Amino acid sequence: MFDRRLVGIVFVLLGGPALGLADASFASANDVRCAQAYLDFKGFDPGPIDGSFGRRTAAAASHYMEATGTDVGELTKPTADVWCSRARDDKAFAGLLDFSYGTAGLWRRGATSNRDYNQVLVGDSVGKFQASDRNIRNKAALGFVELDGGAVAARILVRYEDEGHRDDWYWNDKPGVQQRFELAERRSFSMKPGKTYWLRMSVFIPRNVVVSRLDQLVLTDLKPWVGRRLFDPVLNIKLGDRYFQVDHLIGRQHECVHGFSEGGAENTVCDSSKEQLFIKPIAEVQDRWVNLVYRFHWANDDTGRFHLWMDDELMMGLAGDSLHGADFVANKFGIYRGFYGSQGEPQPKANIYFAGVGRSETCGGLGLDTCDALEADVERIETPGVIGRNYVNDNSMSEYLAAGGRTMH
Repeated sequence: MFDRRLVGIVFVLLGGPALGLADASFASANDVRCAQAYLDFKGFDPGPIDGSFGRRTAAAASHYMEATGTDVGELTKPTADVWCSRARDDKAFAGLLDFSYGTAGLWRRGATSNRDYNQVLVGDSVGKFQASDRNIRNKAALGFVELDGGAVAARILVRYEDEGHRDDWYWNDKPGVQQRFELAERRSFSMKPGKTYWLRMSVFIPRNVVVSRLDQLVLTDLKPWVGRRLFDPVLNIKLGDRYFQVDHLIGRQHECVHGFSEGGAENTVCDSSKEQLFIKPIAEVQDRWVNLVYRFHWANDDTGRFHLWMDDELMMGLAGDSLHGADFVANKFGIYRGFYGSQGEPQPKANIYFAGVGRSETCGGLGLDTCDALEADVERIETPGVIGRNYVNDNSMSEYLAAGGRTMH
């Protein structure tokens, strides 16, 4: 039985107007968009997800059926509604659409271009994000998907063949080191010393996203500014090659200088002792929405704090110097891939969905209905959700200075 609710639910915006469910004249385009979004979700490239049926969409459908042994029938405009109905039967895809973390009426709709990030932002973050200047150059890297319950997700897609910004992609003149597509807080909106902030982010990681040994995929990081220089992150939340994890420098050694790479580009080098906290095996956070809430108190002494909740359960509460002399701290989210083990070896694409991203000076400002329980945990300095840990010592700054490296002032 065809579920007519699916028509128009999935709408990845590439500059076109929003389409209503009741507008029959656009029904075929909505069905095609739905089919394209499903093929994209399953890892088959349909081309732009724009409702326009073409050869790439037809080829993707054919490859999908061949690879999966599924006989949905040829995908054409008249049969796109059948594909939408089958898409809803896919448990993982239906799980993507089934998002409801946050109070009713929180979500904003009506975006008219794929640069309108506000539809996935909440709290004080609305209007305060921009694309990173080191993002890959691919118009298909960012799209938007309407979800059940009124929310909208940003679908970020990074392919190895897109390479990356020259200061990311090359190291010692060898290609294939790092690439990214991230949305970053504007510098004027950065978090200030001595203040407390609540942040939230929901992320959906499809099963086809893999991270090779010694590689990493960062979902969000908090980077300190010293003057006009951006330094290495105080904390990031990421996928390692085995675990969903937090890497942090709270209460740990961290000292940096701003120097230059061999190619002359600006580069931060640090002496640090990083702690890696493993939360869950990657397989346990895939094909479902993972709802993260985190709270920072930024300080240069032992009053610094970080708490992280996953699906409303406390994972960790950390105490210690969280600023390390920074003037303010900026937040980013998206995909930042580091190919530190697989450098030079092509890797599968990564497509990840983000929803309800934002920050506020209060928990209530994030549109959550679980704040009483979360706020009851803020005095807990413990790590009940951590299943393992590792320590990484970095002496890059000492080595750089000993070799006569120049620093910026």
